[in-house]
Amino acid sequence: GELYSFTTLIPDTEAPGLEIELPEFVKGNKLEVSGTAEAGAQIKILVENIVKGTATADAEGLFTLSNIELQDDTVNAIVVEVTDSAGNTATFSGTIKSDTSGPQLTLEELPELLDKADVQIKGTLSEASEVKILVNNKSAETIDSTTILDVSVRLNEGTNTIEVIATDAVGWETSRTLSVESDTKAPTVKFDLTKGTEYYEGRAETDI
Repeated sequence: GELYSFTTLIPDTEAPGLEIELPEFVKGNKLEVSGTAEAGAQIKILVENIVKGTATADAEGLFTLSNIELQDDTVNAIVVEVTDSAGNTATFSGTIKSDTSGPQLTLEELPELLDKADVQIKGTLSEASEVKILVNNKSAETIDSTTILDVSVRLNEGTNTIEVIATDAVGWETSRTLSVESDTKAPTVKFDLTKGTEYYEGRAETDI
């Protein structure tokens, strides 16, 4: 009868919302991501199709997935899946490269002694990196992103310490230190003639 009638809730067939951002690179092999979803929804993250972590969205829909292990030094396929209380699901996918070491920096050898005031620094990097070159602890050159190094730097007269610092996209740093001497000036000689009080023409001698 009418006393026992009721109305059900509107069926929930809509996929839950999911907002999340994945970084392009990770320094090391551990990932932490945060995002928002439907309150109470269950979230899981898969790395290369293997579940690596789960979380539950709080009353405000916030969630964090921490300490997610990635495969070292490779591009990892990531899938984040959210499921609400009605069983509706939504997914987000992307890729993240794990970077566990600094760039490999290979430099051509420099001569120990040069007769000019500049030197060409040549080398290669294993990945695109920012390169800074210091000469005697002073900045001489900065290159935003490169894998090939071919740059001329100015030297001071005398011994020069050259430091090449490469920093990759996630902040790993590799450095090399070189030493080269610049000698651009001809040698000079200074001497004094010992002076006497009496000299005779053709028979004078003196010490230097």
